[in-house]
Amino acid sequence: MNTKASTSNVVRLAMLLIGSWLAFSVNVFPQATLKSLTVKDGLSDQLVNTIYKDSLGYVWFGTGTGLDRYDGNRIMNYTFPESGNGSLRVKSVVRASDGSVYAGNEQGLFKLEQKDNKLQPFFPEEISSPVNALAKYQANVYIGTRHGLYIYDSDTRKLTQRLFDKDVMGPENEISAIIVDGHRGLWISTQHTVKYLSFDDNSVASYKSPVTASITHLGLGKGTLYLGTYGGGVIPFHLSEKKFGQVISVGNNIITSISVRDDCMYIATDGEGIFKCTLTGDKVITHISSRRKTGSIPLHSNSVYSMLVDDLGLMWVGYYQMGVDYTLNSGHLFGIYEYPGFLDTRTLAVRSLALDGPRKLIGTREGLFYIDEATGRTASFEAPQLRSNLIFAIAPSPDSPTLYYIGTYNGGLYTLDMNTLTLRSVETASLGELTSIFDIQCGPDGNIWLGTSQGLTCLSKGKEVEHYNHSNSQLPEGNVYKIFFDSTGRGWVCTENGLAILTNNQLVTGRFPKGFVDKEKIRNILEDKEHNLYFAPDRGTVYKSDLSLSTFGPMELGNEMSTMVVTFMVEDRNGVIWLGTENGLIRHDKNGGYSLFNSTDGLPNTVFTMCQPVVDEEGTIWMGNNNGLIQLSQANAGRQPLVSSLNLTDVIADGLSVWERISKVDGGAMKVDIEPDERDLVFIFSNFMYTAPFNIEYRMEGLDKAWRRGVSSIAIRYANLPEGDYALSIRLAGNPASEQVIRIHKSVPFNWLMLLVTILIAGFVVVGIWVGKKLVHAKQVKQAVEESGAEAVPVPVDSGKEPYRTSSLSEKECKRLLKSLEEIMRTQKPYTTPDLKSSQLAGLIGTTSYNLSFLLNQYLNKSYYDYVNEFRVEEFKRLVATVDTTKYTLSALAEKCGFSSRASFFRHFKLVTGITPSEYVKQHQK
Repeated sequence: MNTKASTSNVVRLAMLLIGSWLAFSVNVFPQATLKSLTVKDGLSDQLVNTIYKDSLGYVWFGTGTGLDRYDGNRIMNYTFPESGNGSLRVKSVVRASDGSVYAGNEQGLFKLEQKDNKLQPFFPEEISSPVNALAKYQANVYIGTRHGLYIYDSDTRKLTQRLFDKDVMGPENEISAIIVDGHRGLWISTQHTVKYLSFDDNSVASYKSPVTASITHLGLGKGTLYLGTYGGGVIPFHLSEKKFGQVISVGNNIITSISVRDDCMYIATDGEGIFKCTLTGDKVITHISSRRKTGSIPLHSNSVYSMLVDDLGLMWVGYYQMGVDYTLNSGHLFGIYEYPGFLDTRTLAVRSLALDGPRKLIGTREGLFYIDEATGRTASFEAPQLRSNLIFAIAPSPDSPTLYYIGTYNGGLYTLDMNTLTLRSVETASLGELTSIFDIQCGPDGNIWLGTSQGLTCLSKGKEVEHYNHSNSQLPEGNVYKIFFDSTGRGWVCTENGLAILTNNQLVTGRFPKGFVDKEKIRNILEDKEHNLYFAPDRGTVYKSDLSLSTFGPMELGNEMSTMVVTFMVEDRNGVIWLGTENGLIRHDKNGGYSLFNSTDGLPNTVFTMCQPVVDEEGTIWMGNNNGLIQLSQANAGRQPLVSSLNLTDVIADGLSVWERISKVDGGAMKVDIEPDERDLVFIFSNFMYTAPFNIEYRMEGLDKAWRRGVSSIAIRYANLPEGDYALSIRLAGNPASEQVIRIHKSVPFNWLMLLVTILIAGFVVVGIWVGKKLVHAKQVKQAVEESGAEAVPVPVDSGKEPYRTSSLSEKECKRLLKSLEEIMRTQKPYTTPDLKSSQLAGLIGTTSYNLSFLLNQYLNKSYYDYVNEFRVEEFKRLVATVDTTKYTLSALAEKCGFSSRASFFRHFKLVTGITPSEYVKQHQK
């Protein structure tokens, strides 16, 4: 046992104050989580030299080899032409007012052509030197080059050059950065000066830098221009006084980016990470570094080549050779419990909980933790003190205020005395050392009732007095997962194969009304303040009933929300019901209104455990999550989830983008035209909140009877869509106001057979008419010949057309590609990547997405997703045969196999095998 006790409350208070001060001085984004993007996620290169966010919400990465666009869901790559001299490393990006996107590198200026999604040289004859900086104002694009400033007017399509030195090669014409100062003018930096170009009179004022280091970047905030240098730190230039201030020294002073947000400035360096400074005092208050392990977001590298803090407050960090990191958008509705110096629950899956004022017992997958916040006394219990580290249930004993029962998975029952911190094993006639204890409840009779793998057991004064199983009672066969006593004293016993009612220590199963949920595997039961009962099955619709069971039916959760796995139910002080699920937290107001909360709102993980929540004296709800003990205060319980509008960012047909076919129709809806031979359609969405998972509902009018649910990557797929007109409706789950419609028109294929028949019929008609005329003419000729004695000459008929031919992959080529594909899938296992794209898989076998689609759809008669998921299912079978499945959840195993969600895993596994993963594990586990 690891026990730590403070010597006095004074010392403990001092330590907490010190810890709070350190946390304030270190953490930039409390509880922030970093998401990484590398070439495996679609980046064109690991070196990220510049980061830019446009007005639409897209984030652009200028890499060592190309330009990438990220929408929070996928990365699009745009490459430069192969011809040209100089490095391809992107130095600057801008989206102009007319929507055009420009990028600059060592070779010059390039424009992204929307029609073919390629970067093409823009004014290559005029702009032949490296482009270091880009900015926009109204219709103008300002281009900072090694040979002066160029101004492109998108209205007139004219390009003009502005030199600051008569010598075009002079240092005053080598521009390093440009920043727009509101509507007044433009700040421009050269090697050792900063210049101001006025929009009013086109005049230029120049100010020489006080340091010898060259200027590399500019930042603007609160009346001060900040000059980032290469080796000389950051120099403030106060605009009102037109004077330079004292140099801000940060690490090695090699500045690679400056980003100003609110009242702070963030300074990126090459080798020393990122520094956060105040704008008022110009003082460093935080250092974000790869060497700082106690901070909330330690960097993956200190070689930061680019950095941006955007309008949402997200920090984007581009590295020398490690891709991009960014902080996930997170609200602050939820707290995650930690006790400094002893326990941070963020790294633990919390499965059980008991609160007694300042004393807490927290059961996890890694053991049992005891904390007394009043005295500072702590203790942890794990193997070999416990036979199992997985703590399923904790409940106070009715016999002693300091004694608690502890139930484990495959490790039996224990008691813990919180005064002495003594742990003792409890064994009875029905409870052995390896019994699984799923639930512990104190009944109205003052006895302890245990739901176990051996049935239902009753303890009185620590002694077994009753034991029920399938053999000696009406208890349904299988594990007993939950015991619940309602306000009438009636006991509900939830088993593997249905419900039983406990009355006066008698179990009955045959008194349920017709159509009730008594035959289902119920995991949770709740009675609310109005004495309504709620029954949550293992998966499916939550049922609501009155105490008499005379009125019951499905709970109104809305659309496909009712198919989520509900892990717990709890009612707060305001009468609102909260449901923990595998995809987030649902708030239900009992009137049909519901909201879904996920990682956007501050949840560290969307998967909630079977831990029974506790509502404390202040009204705070304590809930178990796969990544921590979650706290929801009564004040935050009424706030709405953090959401934004949905955005259609691409439509893919048979692996190729058809974005250019999208148009707007009446009412603001979008429309896309699909060709008859395009079979596989994928609609890509983003909400530009850059967080995951992201829950949506969608329905295709004419195909889907009910709303369908999508989680994580927002890619909606429909295969083999028949010809006709459709309307795809999509909205944020729990937010009907966000609904939007995409109209789809798939034209009828051209029928060559009907055309041929029509041509033949028309031909016969024409020939018939022609023959008729010829016969009449011949008769007239014959008559003329007979009258004149002349001889008729036959006329030859020329006919024949070259037959119509189509082309596709030959059978030999299909066999070759299939052999390569199966070899790659078997040896490299790319399918274990959850968001594996068809373009990535095609690249691994050296072919195109179109050829891969033809190979799978035409040659194998399988969709891309069915083919990849079959390998994932086989990988799951292999894991079941080779690993100890008791150490992993099904979700963890599914993630190892490449499935992006539990729902997708269960659906595809049953489709392939005919049974559920749980059934398969039971049949094949070692």
